[in-house]
Amino acid sequence: MIQATIQTSASINGVGLHSGEPVTLTVKPAPDNTGIVFIRTDQEGATVKACPDNLFSQQRATLLSENNCQILTPEHILSACQGLQIHNLFIEVSSHELPILDGSAKPFVDLLIKAQRVSGQEPLDPFIITEPICVESKNSRIIGLPSSESVFSFVLNAPTPYCKVQSVSHHVELVSDYIHHTAPARTWTLEKDIESLRNQGLIKGGSLDNALVLGATDYINRPRLDNEISQHKLLDLMGDCLTLGRPIQGHIIGIYSGHDLAMQFVKKCALLMN
Repeated sequence: MIQATIQTSASINGVGLHSGEPVTLTVKPAPDNTGIVFIRTDQEGATVKACPDNLFSQQRATLLSENNCQILTPEHILSACQGLQIHNLFIEVSSHELPILDGSAKPFVDLLIKAQRVSGQEPLDPFIITEPICVESKNSRIIGLPSSESVFSFVLNAPTPYCKVQSVSHHVELVSDYIHHTAPARTWTLEKDIESLRNQGLIKGGSLDNALVLGATDYINRPRLDNEISQHKLLDLMGDCLTLGRPIQGHIIGIYSGHDLAMQFVKKCALLMN
């Protein structure tokens, strides 16, 4: 397989999920072997590369940080890059947090499709999982298994009585499946947690327009997909794993896991690459 970027620039505007601050995001083509690089236009063009050394976990979000420059909640656009198999990209942002938009990866997918994916010249250099890799914490774990394909799966024990245990999988080469079944899945939260999150200064930009809210006995707003909550967890896992900086050949399975465990998994894979 050959590396890919986009042909033209494209922009989108929104607000940060946690900060509530307005932000403009612009995607631009990047040469082969660049990777995904964020550029802070509000900090004189300071750059933050999506790579294991710059990866951190923050409550309910992924954080990239390099030379005291931060990028918060990049996981949705990184997931869109993973789903569309775009490997090199410059992403200009006018704030420290990316826009939440509708809470899914779909607006980023639409933006990247508008910018037109184009193949480069250099071949990909995947990280091939040759023996099982596991990170775990309490009841959560992420397992990487050898496979001839690149596959992501997620198993979710739904936190409400009206949702059953959900499991979803995505084969990376099936781009159309990602576009239609994974990308539209929105971020979600429990209604009972909203007040606590707001008291912590989080979700200032959150609303029923960009999040699926799970009440005690039913959804507060209508799901887009029957398995939307597990599809979004799969979406996040795919985005977080893109920070490895190389495609992964293997079967990656998230079980009740979140951003913190994904960070540990990526860093463990990075150690095995060296």
